[in-house]
Amino acid sequence: MSQDRNNQEGYNSIPTGNSDIEGGDMHTTTTIIPNSKNFIDSVVFQFHRLKYVLIYALLLIYGLFLLFTVINKLTNPPPDDKPKKVLDFHESVNPVNGLKKISFDTVRMGDLKPTYKPLQWLISNGEDHSEDKGLYSTFIDDKYLIKSVSESKYEKLLFQGKTFKYDNHEKKVDDFKSSPDLKYALLRTNSKRLWRHSFHADYYILNVATQKIHLLGKNLTMVSFSPDSEKIGYVLNNDLYIHNILTESFQRVTETGSKNIFNGKADWVYEEEILESDKAVWWSPNSKHITFLNIDETEVDEYSINYYVQQEPGEQISRYPDLKTIKYPKSGTPNPVANIKVFSLESEKTVTYKLDEPTQLINEIVYLGDSKFIAKITDRTAKYLKVFAMDVNGSDKILQRLQFDDEEWIELTHYTTHVPPFKKDGDTDGYLDVIPISGFNHLVYFPNLHSDNYIQLTSGQWEVVDGVASFDKQKRIVWFISTKKSSIERHLYYVSLNEPLKIHEVTDVSKDGYYTASFSSGSRFALLNYMGPEVPYQKVVDFKDENKAKTLYYLEENKKVEKNLPLYDIPKKYFQTLNIGPDANGDDIILNSFEILPNNFDPNLKNRYPVFFFGYNGPNSQQVNKVFSIGLNEVIASQLNAIFVCVDTRGTGFLGKKHRSLVRDKLGQHESDDFIKVAKHYTAKPYVNAEKTLIYGWSYGGFMSLFTLQKDCGETFKYAISVAPVTNWLLYDSVYTERYMSLPKDNAKGYNESSIYNASNIFQAQRVLLMHGLGDDNVHFQNAANFIDQAIVSKAKNFDVKVFPDSDHSISYHGAYDLVMDQLVSWAGQAFNGDFEGRWDY
Repeated sequence: MSQDRNNQEGYNSIPTGNSDIEGGDMHTTTTIIPNSKNFIDSVVFQFHRLKYVLIYALLLIYGLFLLFTVINKLTNPPPDDKPKKVLDFHESVNPVNGLKKISFDTVRMGDLKPTYKPLQWLISNGEDHSEDKGLYSTFIDDKYLIKSVSESKYEKLLFQGKTFKYDNHEKKVDDFKSSPDLKYALLRTNSKRLWRHSFHADYYILNVATQKIHLLGKNLTMVSFSPDSEKIGYVLNNDLYIHNILTESFQRVTETGSKNIFNGKADWVYEEEILESDKAVWWSPNSKHITFLNIDETEVDEYSINYYVQQEPGEQISRYPDLKTIKYPKSGTPNPVANIKVFSLESEKTVTYKLDEPTQLINEIVYLGDSKFIAKITDRTAKYLKVFAMDVNGSDKILQRLQFDDEEWIELTHYTTHVPPFKKDGDTDGYLDVIPISGFNHLVYFPNLHSDNYIQLTSGQWEVVDGVASFDKQKRIVWFISTKKSSIERHLYYVSLNEPLKIHEVTDVSKDGYYTASFSSGSRFALLNYMGPEVPYQKVVDFKDENKAKTLYYLEENKKVEKNLPLYDIPKKYFQTLNIGPDANGDDIILNSFEILPNNFDPNLKNRYPVFFFGYNGPNSQQVNKVFSIGLNEVIASQLNAIFVCVDTRGTGFLGKKHRSLVRDKLGQHESDDFIKVAKHYTAKPYVNAEKTLIYGWSYGGFMSLFTLQKDCGETFKYAISVAPVTNWLLYDSVYTERYMSLPKDNAKGYNESSIYNASNIFQAQRVLLMHGLGDDNVHFQNAANFIDQAIVSKAKNFDVKVFPDSDHSISYHGAYDLVMDQLVSWAGQAFNGDFEGRWDY
């Protein structure tokens, strides 16, 4: 530094003698020599010396500038700075507050998963309901017990243990079901899952008093106690039998069972879409008759599924897949033909009620007294519902009412509840039901089976949910759950048949709440399940005094969850209604939604947060509700530092007919419009990174993610994850599809426009992930194959596919579900990190 200063002060100085450069410093001795011959040489030498000094100075200044720039960026990032890294699966603790972050480890440990204890009320057909003791069955310390709500000391042991011995072989108890009189029980073992609700299994009868066990039958597919507890109906090889417990004899009801003929058991489509059970039998209250369905699926086409890895542990791998076929009616193809049959146990005669049209569907059968029952029947496209009153002798079939809806559809429900005659002259058997009134689903009472006149019990712009919760035959009170307070909440109410439309609140509607309830046989006691938004609990209540819910005790308080909550930094969830603009008629579109903001969310950051959109959005469904849950949604927000958004688009349920019915014959079209508008609402926010938007869905939601991308062309949504999607409604089952889309021949344009048909549009997005189970009996892998082929034809390379051998629609075989969840979060993390940008390879 001193030499530089001397050069600045005496530009005539020149070096004499040797210069010593050591450690980058030049040490010189200078003398003033005017008028010398070497003066020019000296000047040149000084000039070169100055040049090097200037270069060193400039390099030093540039280095300091770079250092200052780096420090400045680290301490003060510019407003439009994009985060290079948003994914951190290993960040288990929030550095700001020291609390644990939500991860799949958290979810799978169950620290924050609420427990709901089973309590199965015993319903005895012959019980004097005025003496309701609140009997229920439970499983405690490997004991199957009967306990009483009203008598805390009462306890009856039915069976102890998780296994039993028979013929010196130990059997594992897969399920336990007691008879209505508690004298017998059914032990199910060796269960092999068939479809969603059905399985093949071996059944044993337990005599509770003697604890003796004997075999009912092996490889049975449907088992049902009679109301008097003396008989058991079961299905073997698709034929219906009745076993008499007291005489240890059996009656063979049918002899037509085959691969194509089902007696007393649902075929695939009746099990999945109509009855929601494998049972297609209904006992008369006095146990003298049994009504059952005879289902003929001879004309139904088959679908084949290869199962690749079904060998038992230790077995050698199969050289060839196990090929299974299902009679699966796809939209526009022949449906199974069902008839109603009634068997008399006394005369051993069977009567048959044939449908007016072979394509009709039998939705529900309910006995209204010992000799009469009603049957609900719809056409295959669910435009009308016919309710017939029938008798067990086959001599009476009266059309009690006709419900027609060409604008919407008839939902297949099981809400009918018998109302027996009250102690008045002229009273007859009647029933309670739910029907649409002024666009909303409400409770009604039909007092006479020979008339379609009804008494309306509830009204308003809200809906009764899941029909009648319970009916008190003594007090003539109807208990029900509804959306009266809010479409995303559920509260318990009651109304009296003597005071229609006068609604009484049971749960505290001044507080947010989502409740379900189950009642004892006489409706005096109830298990009230509070499911959110705070920590769930279960309590048993007594309605003895003026129908007020007196809390007897808490069955479950979820103390573990309550204790663990303060240890975690749970991202905040906010419920909201979004106004996304006017519809075609100029009316505002209002949607229910919630968002979950990431930990340490800062709205002042610019262009910062990715958005992960989720929806199911199937007709009449709901995802936005105030149920307590900590799972995938919170993992996305915590681990990916992303905003999680769930939205119920038009077409979803509990907001009335106008909101849901407009999707008829054009599935996906309004829903995708809504999704795009919601996404644009978010990408307009300054703190959202508009290049990091992802839409995800499973099943109908998987269809929605692809369909929305097809319409959006990558403009708003940059990434999509689709799991087990329908890609063409011609490939899905007839009962579901035609309810919402009509027959293909009548709505060819709608089927075309509601399919995934333009892969080129979809792959204008940055990247797409598709996952599907190869053993999916519900949404066949054929749907995924159809889309993969479109991707190949369009030469798409920004496409990832994951398949899961032998997994059904839940993708759970061999623990595959956890892998799906891990892959979902990992892939979304890569998308939000920008790992896929510019990559067009597989």
